[in-house]
Amino acid sequence: MTKKLSASLCLVACIGLMAAYTVGIPSRPANKITARECGASGGYADDIFDQHAAALADYLLADVRGGEGAPRHFVATFATVTNNSQRVEERKDTFLRAMLPMVLAVNDSLQLQRQLLVQLDKCMHDGANVTPAAFDWLNELAEHYNAEPLPEVLLRHVDIVPPALVLAQAAIESGWGQSRFVREGNALFGERTTNLESGIKPAKVRANSLVRVAVFERPIDSVISYMRNLNTHPAYAEFREQRAAMRASGLPLDAVGLAGTLHRYSERSADYVRDIRMLIATNSLTDFDTAWLRNGDDGYQPSDR
Repeated sequence: MTKKLSASLCLVACIGLMAAYTVGIPSRPANKITARECGASGGYADDIFDQHAAALADYLLADVRGGEGAPRHFVATFATVTNNSQRVEERKDTFLRAMLPMVLAVNDSLQLQRQLLVQLDKCMHDGANVTPAAFDWLNELAEHYNAEPLPEVLLRHVDIVPPALVLAQAAIESGWGQSRFVREGNALFGERTTNLESGIKPAKVRANSLVRVAVFERPIDSVISYMRNLNTHPAYAEFREQRAAMRASGLPLDAVGLAGTLHRYSERSADYVRDIRMLIATNSLTDFDTAWLRNGDDGYQPSDR
């Protein structure tokens, strides 16, 4: 599991968005993209993506399963929204309600990049006039994903991760938000680092071990890092290949099928894959693969549940 945090994304022809993507702010609504001279433009307010609240948004997972949008609301930490005194089902509900908006937001950001990339690919194949800014964006995207600056190559890296898969792995790696790594470092996916100054030392390692669990400023930063990890690290090439094959066949991304490619995420290998699939099934997490995020609405109401 590797592990770097950053999202140096740049927009093709919009300076305002360029700054936002460089610092890794997730999610601009994809339906606002407009084509212009083989670039893209769009007006988005960045401040809403800095609205991280201590309390959990008051909404029902059943409503999202029924087709309603999830609120655009990101928790600042899990320490204030989950606790060991909760019943198991209540703890799961709290965890999923906190996680889902972040997962959808980061996927929205990836989907936006992908749409821009598809647009640029079409421009290049059509022999249209591609602006220097568009090529600059392509090169920066390639650097971010450690790949060649070619649209057909980058499209294997620039894609979403099915919410069911993200939620299942986060639940396993974080103990439904109860692990020390989550509460002390917003680390939802057990990503490792060799940074001895900022990382958290696991309890069950040798005294002289250099292994640390990566620490993140906000929970959403951990989600961003996890998705970049799956989209870049050589260990997950099989994941990207299978996802691309699903795209090519026109099929929806299958979280259960893609879980089978993540045997290298854990030393438990096949048992880890089995646990992911079991957790997805027993909690009906595939219901959230078609979930969507409300635009311009943080949905914040303090919850007493």
